Amino acid sequence: MTRQQKTERARDLARAQAAALDRPAPAPLPGPSPADARALHRQATAAVEADRRRRRMAAVPVPPPAPQLLADSLRAKNLFLLPDEEQDTPGEAGTGRAEDQA
Repeated sequence: MTRQQKTERARDLARAQAAALDRPAPAPLPGPSPADARALHRQATAAVEADRRRRRMAAVPVPPPAPQLLADSLRAKNLFLLPDEEQDTPGEAGTGRAEDQA
């Protein structure tokens, strides 16, 4: 582009911007009022939640039982007891224990 073409283009853009500012703003599109929009949003959210709930109920016909409480499982056994040591069978040779090496 030549210098003259760039200048002409800049002038055209400036005229277009000035003309756009002179025109009245377009009227907003008719739509629901804010209160109606909130009601529609609540209705759509409730419908989605109801559908999700229905699908969850259909996927799991019987709800799973609640897990045992941690305190109950800890009370059921003594944590200070050591596990029983396994006895070596005659076929095993050298498991790497200190008693075997002594």
